[in-house]
Amino acid sequence: MKKTYTLILLTCLTILSCSTDNEIITVQKDSRTTLEGTRQFNRDANNCYTEIDLIAGQHYTAGIVSYQILNNDLVVTYTTTSGWEINATHLYVGECDAIPTNRRGNPKVGHFPYQSTEPAGTTEVVWVIPLSEIPECDGCIAAHAEVSLDTGNGTQQETAWANGEQFPGNNWAMFLSYCLTDCAPPSY
Repeated sequence: MKKTYTLILLTCLTILSCSTDNEIITVQKDSRTTLEGTRQFNRDANNCYTEIDLIAGQHYTAGIVSYQILNNDLVVTYTTTSGWEINATHLYVGECDAIPTNRRGNPKVGHFPYQSTEPAGTTEVVWVIPLSEIPECDGCIAAHAEVSLDTGNGTQQETAWANGEQFPGNNWAMFLSYCLTDCAPPSY
C-alpha cells in the first residue's frame, strides 16, 4: 500500500511541479503520462538512442547521459563536456517504487545498485545492464554523478543528475521513466 501511495504521490507531484523555468509538456500515450523528449526512449533513433542533459549543481550543463538498447542490453553512458570530469557515478534502473529513498523522498544514491569511483580525468563512464534484469515498462532511471571542473582558480565540485522529473523530497534530484516496448525492434 505504501508503494502504491508513493507512486501516486510521485505522479501527482510530477504533474503539479511545472515551473516557469522549464516548460513541461505532458502527452498521453498508452494510458500513461510522459514528458515529451525526456521520459521515453527516442523510438525513431537508431537503437532508440536518447540523450539527456547532465545537469551539475542545478545550473550547469556538464554533459549528457545517453540511453540505448544494444544486443539485449540497456547501455547507459555518462559523458562530460566543457572541461567537466566524472569523479563517481550512481545509477538506478528498475521499478519506480523501488528507488532507494529516505522517508522524505530524497534518493539515497549510496544505495543505488550501480556505482563507480573514477580516476582523475575521466570524461566517460558506460554501464551495460541486461534487459532481462529490468522491468519492461513502468521503469525508472535515476542517473547521478559527482563531477568537477578546474576553473583555473581551483576546482569546482558539484553533484549532477540526468535531467528529468524531480523526486518529491526537499532536493533537486531527478529521474526518468521508461517503457522498453517504446523501443521494440522493427519486424524483418
